[in-house]
Amino acid sequence: MEIKRDQFFLFFKGELSPEQNAEIMAWADESEENYAMLQEERMIFDMVNLASDAEPAAPSVRKLHFSWKAAAIAACFVALLSTGLFLSRTASPKVDIMAETCVTAPSGTRSQVTLPDGTQVWLNSGSTMRYSAFPEGKGKREVILDGQAKFDVAKDADHPFVVHTYLADIEVLGTSFDVIADRERNRFETALFTGKVSITQPGVNGNHYELAPSQKMTLAGSELKLGQIEDYDIYSWVDGLYCFTDKPFSQVLSDMENYFDIKVVCEVDQKEQDARLTGKFRLSDGLDYALRLFQLSTGLQYSYDSNNAVVTITR
Repeated sequence: MEIKRDQFFLFFKGELSPEQNAEIMAWADESEENYAMLQEERMIFDMVNLASDAEPAAPSVRKLHFSWKAAAIAACFVALLSTGLFLSRTASPKVDIMAETCVTAPSGTRSQVTLPDGTQVWLNSGSTMRYSAFPEGKGKREVILDGQAKFDVAKDADHPFVVHTYLADIEVLGTSFDVIADRERNRFETALFTGKVSITQPGVNGNHYELAPSQKMTLAGSELKLGQIEDYDIYSWVDGLYCFTDKPFSQVLSDMENYFDIKVVCEVDQKEQDARLTGKFRLSDGLDYALRLFQLSTGLQYSYDSNNAVVTITR
């Protein structure tokens, strides 16, 4: 398989189709030489864009679209900072960050990141996390999340770990948990696997909650509801699996829009949209494979306009 250089540029910008993204990922996995070339192209891409953004009179943030092997490519970004090409931003209402790293998982992929303290983070498709240098003295380790991520937080009693989201802040010392914080779809969930987390809603009457292992806090309407984790399979997205149990077809299609960066037009009645499905598939198998599975299980037809990235579902 041969990959042209202009495809790397489009890949890093997040402008390729899910199928093209999968081709590049498969190519990089073929050999160490291919993967090293991808890293080199990533560094060149970042240097060009960071240099063009570094205007002292008008500082701005440049999003770095990390690939599925973001932990290794992150080293390129550290090297760039050492050359003096620093990013800056206006003060956040929650976190005062002078130099910031922004990691985004392109649609149809997942990104794994190792933070400076050793914390492991897995970002789901289309999700973004921002963070700055962690404190050396007393203080909090803070990240800002938009989307879905799984955290395996390194224990450090002197430096609580805080995940800021659009709805609430999640604070831990060392634990493993999954967070969905999707402002656009008004979705929020924190599921705790090990340890303990506290959830605080700033400015909302000081609402404060604590979770024990196997518990989750989910946004229902305008309120946060405490419940038990009943299906651990749905968190297998970290392993590249999309699992759904007794889930409305309309919600499955909404997840597909997010995973594959497409628009779904559903031209079937509400009863069929509310039909509940159970199943799983590997995201790396691609959009067409997933649509064929749904066609077999529901009897519905689909068409895909690749030029406009629109899937139409019909009877």
